[in-house]
Amino acid sequence: MPLITRALALGATLLAATTALAEPSVLAERRAVLRQALSVEAADTRRKVVDVDDLALDPRSYRDAEVSVLGIPANLSDDDAFLLGDGFGVGAQIAATAAGLPAARRAELRSLLARPRILLVRGTMREGPPAPRFKGLPSRLEASDFLDLGEAQPHVALTVSDLLRGKPAAARDPAAAIAALKADPAFRFSTVEDLPRLSGQAVGFLGFPFNALADGSGSRFQVSGRWASGENVTVSMDALPLARKKELLRVMFPPHLVALKGRVTGSPAGAVRLEAADFTDLGEVPGGQSLAEAVAAVSKPHPEAPLVGPLLKDDPDLPEGCGCSCAFTAGEDYLVSNGDLSGAWFNVAGRNVRLEPVRSAGLFKREAGAKLLRVYEHAGVTLRLDAVVTEVLKDVPGEESWDGSILSAVLEAKKGAQVQKLSFAKAHCGCGC
Repeated sequence: MPLITRALALGATLLAATTALAEPSVLAERRAVLRQALSVEAADTRRKVVDVDDLALDPRSYRDAEVSVLGIPANLSDDDAFLLGDGFGVGAQIAATAAGLPAARRAELRSLLARPRILLVRGTMREGPPAPRFKGLPSRLEASDFLDLGEAQPHVALTVSDLLRGKPAAARDPAAAIAALKADPAFRFSTVEDLPRLSGQAVGFLGFPFNALADGSGSRFQVSGRWASGENVTVSMDALPLARKKELLRVMFPPHLVALKGRVTGSPAGAVRLEAADFTDLGEVPGGQSLAEAVAAVSKPHPEAPLVGPLLKDDPDLPEGCGCSCAFTAGEDYLVSNGDLSGAWFNVAGRNVRLEPVRSAGLFKREAGAKLLRVYEHAGVTLRLDAVVTEVLKDVPGEESWDGSILSAVLEAKKGAQVQKLSFAKAHCGCGC
């Protein structure tokens, strides 16, 4: 069976299994299918699995290379050229051509564009645009095959990067980041509107980035004091590391407020240009907000986030199926572990993580009164679980044995002066399917 066909079969099987969960999540299904397809592709050493933004920002590194890339196609023309983007019309995008595909596959690709779809496209990167209308783009992806992985936007507008990695993480304290920008003596704080009068100076300012572009002239975007307004400045990303360029691409849609540092320069045509030196993402904001409204929105104090939260149910990495496990529930599941708590899943800082204990006391026994202690650590948080077996459950005649026990437990999370306690009156441990 061809590898790309096998990937489709594996993806369909995984999707069916995910859908069968008690509380299915569309986003988790999409994420699981994408990860599975990428895993299969990564096993084929003939091609390199890359992101669309890698190809858009650094095409020279992939010239004549065989690649596999996830993206959303758009704008397929009569000459079989199209755009492949991280999002549908937003985010990083590259030019591609389906001219080398068989006629039936070209027709299938054309039929998929009625709605945004995520495709895994195989092909070779070549120098030069795929058609005259793409003459501004320095390279093209010559597609040799593709795999349809389903609708791109099941409920909300998300890019492929969002689906795989979650939303971009903004500064923890935007107000402090803004204050630091204004106080930095190396950069003169300004507004976007005043930049034309500051040629040659190192400046810091707040703005909304949009309209990223990478071509033979370099990588750049527009920034303004109101998102996508007519009064804007061109910002070059060329001096930034590739990883930082990729981060910038992800905060252009939906709109984000960004603190930028750089040097104001001029172009031969006299237009204002900024060479970016650094930036800080201050958070997502509505597109219609003014700069003052956006600053007020991101600067609002937020209540202190809990150290431990309920496990995220849309995480395909959470264990399912047969075996021995324990579930600690207080309205929602906060901890799921194997039978002896030597490995446990927590939601720390908004992410599900599996942790091994750094300290243990007491063996888990099916005896009323048996006590155990487990201590875990992650991201500066210490998690202490004290539990005692309160009841040993009897097996039900004629049914599979679960070796069930009920525990009473307290989970204490600490980080510096912050402390959070959760009580579990009836945590359940057992074995079976």
